[in-house]
Amino acid sequence: MRELNQVIRVSDGLHSALVAVDDEQIEIAIRGVIHQIDRVRTVAILAKQHERPHLLKILESGRDHLEVAQTAYGEERSARFRQAYNQLVNVARIYRVDKAYGIFFCDKDRSSWVQRGARAQNPFSAVNRKCGVKAR
Repeated sequence: MRELNQVIRVSDGLHSALVAVDDEQIEIAIRGVIHQIDRVRTVAILAKQHERPHLLKILESGRDHLEVAQTAYGEERSARFRQAYNQLVNVARIYRVDKAYGIFFCDKDRSSWVQRGARAQNPFSAVNRKCGVKAR
């Protein structure tokens, strides 16, 4: 589904903003990801009937975590971003998304995320910024 690729593409912008610790761009990117998730919800009727409820639950969960992250601070905000990316990783694993986006995992902080490129950039930890291996 083309719209899922859009969600992943926009989430890569959020990834870049998190790595750069650019609060203004983070807020813009969060709104962009939420907007793309809302678009997918409107066209989810095109998904296979048996896939639709699962897809919607994954996207709703990611969306909910991003909405809370908008007003959260510190560790709570970071935890919400991690949870949102866990859902995006599920989307990338289960549904066919552009192969330019890889799934990464850092064993030091047990985080996973989706990003473009081959060099890991952990968006959740400045200390472990280069930690991560490409899982797909």
